[in-house]
Amino acid sequence: MTRSGALAEEIVVRPEALHPLPDGGAAEVAASFRANYLTALYALSARASLCAGEQLLVLGAAGGTGIAAVQIGKLLGARVIAAASTPDKRAFALAHGADAVIDYTQTGWRDTLKELTGGHGADVIFDPVGGEISVQAFRSIAWRGRHLVVGFAAGAIPALPFNLPLLKGGALLGVDLAQIPLREPDVQKRLMLQLTGWLADGQLKPVVGRVFALGDFREAFRTMQTRGALGKMVVRIST
Repeated sequence: MTRSGALAEEIVVRPEALHPLPDGGAAEVAASFRANYLTALYALSARASLCAGEQLLVLGAAGGTGIAAVQIGKLLGARVIAAASTPDKRAFALAHGADAVIDYTQTGWRDTLKELTGGHGADVIFDPVGGEISVQAFRSIAWRGRHLVVGFAAGAIPALPFNLPLLKGGALLGVDLAQIPLREPDVQKRLMLQLTGWLADGQLKPVVGRVFALGDFREAFRTMQTRGALGKMVVRIST
């Protein structure tokens, strides 16, 4: 895994960028696994300390990191509520372990969340989306809830009124995968061992989305730009 060199047929990387995966894993799984699932586990475990029985709301639940958060949340014992914008995406999240789904394009989606959580709200919010939906989600956070800022797929970076964390007793927590090996290498090593253990014993089955040939990489980017992807997309460099 490296920060540059996408779509290259050959690339030179430092040895520490290489990580072995269990035998028998497909190349597509290897290509789409580490960034998504390490992000999800680091966010939910190391940052939010998600506990068994807590209510986890995953925004953008059908995307690469979103569906990873759904699966990791279930492995950690949470009740997972997946929020996604289309029927296909919500069905996709349910098929990969979500306990309930929400259409966050609907005006009353926060009322639905309130009903699904018995008025409690979300203990943890996994948010790779951004935009106004992030602010609305924080308004529905449980007391002492944790909101994980993972990315801004919607394009807009939201501004959170500071009175909301005060009133909710809530915390806003940043998650940047690029910082983990630099600042918390021991944590990264521990989490990768946990992930590869889950892979090896079959508890975790990574979701691979659509696979594109190298010549079709423009279509892959178009799919990303329209937020039409289910799971993590992969470009196959060669056969």
